[in-house]
Amino acid sequence: MRIRLMPVVTMMVLAAAGCSFGQGADDATESTVPATTTAPADCPGCETRITYTFAQRDGAKPEPADLDSLRQVIGDRLARNGYAAKTSVSGGSVVATVRDTAGEGARVYGRIPSLHLRPVLAVAERTQPTTAPQPVPGDLRALRQSTDHDTQIEVLNSLDCAGADPFAGTDDPSLPLITCATDRTEAFLLGPSRIDGRQVDTVIAGLNTRQARHEIDLAFTATGSDAWASLTRDSINKRVAFVLDSTVLSAPKVMQGPQMGGRTTISGDFTAESATALARDIRQTSTPLTVSSVDISVIRPKK
Repeated sequence: MRIRLMPVVTMMVLAAAGCSFGQGADDATESTVPATTTAPADCPGCETRITYTFAQRDGAKPEPADLDSLRQVIGDRLARNGYAAKTSVSGGSVVATVRDTAGEGARVYGRIPSLHLRPVLAVAERTQPTTAPQPVPGDLRALRQSTDHDTQIEVLNSLDCAGADPFAGTDDPSLPLITCATDRTEAFLLGPSRIDGRQVDTVIAGLNTRQARHEIDLAFTATGSDAWASLTRDSINKRVAFVLDSTVLSAPKVMQGPQMGGRTTISGDFTAESATALARDIRQTSTPLTVSSVDISVIRPKK
């Protein structure tokens, strides 16, 4: 395993393809709301029910179309991660019923994903899983989000990217983060979040017919535009990580900066499928709503 301190980095996380940002030609958030749960540790035949109650950012009643969009996002995300789920809209809430005895899938995947753009500070390649002992859960935040450089490098060097991440979706965006890529080939030391999903306006995957390559076009909101210009000014020839629920989806290299105008293009060795998948994962965090409460309960089988 080699640790490469930035900025000497040219690889992309997704599908091991080279990838970069260039200036060129759908919003996001997850509120941190404690979930209440009555799910038992073991309940054979039980299902887990998650009820999300939403509100507009100004406190107004959610629009049916926004709730239905969230219903699809939550259902698709659960399905892609191996959890059979039924989703529905009830009043101002989205309800997901998951065949998940322990409730872990419900807690990790059955919610609005959280997207953050973080600068990449260092990378450790993973050619095979490390056998280093993993910290107990109580130490996870202290280690995975340490501000001490020596601790950061030690954790980066020993982090096991092979299995499920118990820290997924719980990181503090204001702190550094040590985490893995979705394809498990790299571990990252990332700086604090510079942009969150609420500042991404549109995400579109398509074919650049002039250059015969698949690309992803992003547009930022007004505040996101300023933040993106600042981030790209500081990251020329360095990588920026798209972090979804504490895991790096992609970490393209910034080729130009500062990038003004609130638009950018991610290009690389994408196929139509991989470009669409990355755009979908970024776009799935889009919602004009905030979560006001989350309730997790158990449906016991009828006797």
